[in-house]
Amino acid sequence: MSTQLPADKSASFVRPAGFSAWHGGQATDAARLGGLVAVFLRDLRRGLLRILLWLVFLLPPLGLAVYVWVRTQVDAFAIPQAEQASFILQNLSLSFRIGLAWALLLQVGLVAPTIARDIRLGALLLYFSRPVRRRHYLIGRTLAGTIMVGLGLAIPLLFLVLVHLVAFGLQPVGAGPAVASWAFWPIACVGVLLASAVAALLSSIAGLACGVLARNPGLVPLLYGGSILGSVGLSWVGQLIWVRNSLARSVDLHHALEAPLTLALRFVDTAETPKFVLLDAGAGIAVWAALAVLSWMTLERFINDPPLGRGRS
Repeated sequence: MSTQLPADKSASFVRPAGFSAWHGGQATDAARLGGLVAVFLRDLRRGLLRILLWLVFLLPPLGLAVYVWVRTQVDAFAIPQAEQASFILQNLSLSFRIGLAWALLLQVGLVAPTIARDIRLGALLLYFSRPVRRRHYLIGRTLAGTIMVGLGLAIPLLFLVLVHLVAFGLQPVGAGPAVASWAFWPIACVGVLLASAVAALLSSIAGLACGVLARNPGLVPLLYGGSILGSVGLSWVGQLIWVRNSLARSVDLHHALEAPLTLALRFVDTAETPKFVLLDAGAGIAVWAALAVLSWMTLERFINDPPLGRGRS
């Protein structure tokens, strides 16, 4: 028996298979990716404990803000006028260094195991049964980790920039070539944002690749955290064999991740940046870039044939 379509073709009707015709619009790739990132971000910040862990990023800048207040309000601890810019940059670098240590811990404990957890729970079958491209899954996981960790690094540093701006005014004395213009603070803000984004992106890609390699959510933190600690130990051994200020220090993944801020703030630094510092920063960026490329290749190889069954390894 044939099925006759209604005269009004825009009306909903029942097909023999039991489905009605779809007359709505189609979501764009950008909209689907944005929705996926939002889901992954909610997953990363779900629960009071995870929110509190993220708020730990604020503690070092708050302590430094008190330190800045003491140095600017108590005459006995006053900062020499010629050293104002150097004092600001040192505080930003110190806060970034401490924040990076905490960021790597969050990457190890929260971000890196997410893909391995999806594999264990069989969630990939759920994601790919929706109109989600496989590449979008990788990009979404990477962006979610980058946004969470990047904001944790950037917001406290921007707060610290504001504290120093209030304390020293628009043109702190003793800065680099931008001291005579309005560019000192904008360069500092842009440098903070770029360094936070780069550090969060590189560490997220490497962490997710560890999740693919280990497959077991409980082993991922050991693999990623062990790799970072191993790089620190290897760097110490290299510095003992050679001199302390050698490229062996660039093997330390935590130290190497400081390079983006070092390079960004050199334009407003007090003095000309030593060539070794630039070489060390360049080597650190190169180490993380190579690690990120290898990690992304691992992720793409995984996503080309993802395990869709529950608990499949």
